[in-house]
Amino acid sequence: MNIIKYAFNRKYRFFYDKYTKVEKSIWEHDFKILKSRQIREGVRQDRDREVENRNILETKLPKETDEKVKESLAEQLKVSTEKITRYEAQMKMVDAQINGVKPNDDNTGVVGVLETIESLSELRKMYREYFRNL
Repeated sequence: MNIIKYAFNRKYRFFYDKYTKVEKSIWEHDFKILKSRQIREGVRQDRDREVENRNILETKLPKETDEKVKESLAEQLKVSTEKITRYEAQMKMVDAQINGVKPNDDNTGVVGVLETIESLSELRKMYREYFRNL
């Protein structure tokens, strides 16, 4: 940063401030990615526990002879399978937020946080070049 330019050139100050705001926005998006990945990891661990539970139920179900217990195990197996699909949908949603989704016939697409960081990095380079040339 050129102190004399910053003190006397309003245009330089304006674009330097824009540059710092873009840089802080990149930091904020990095934080969002970090937290989203932590949430995804928690959901993945919950899903893995539920898959183990489902496998245990699937091994118990054929061995059971009592009809009431068998119905209860079948219901627990159904609930467990629903939970697994819900967890997988949550993981897919977090991945879509981070990586983005390409537009197709069904949806309009989503710009991911990684793509946003790339575009902000390009904008930061443009601001840097511009206020250096002032």
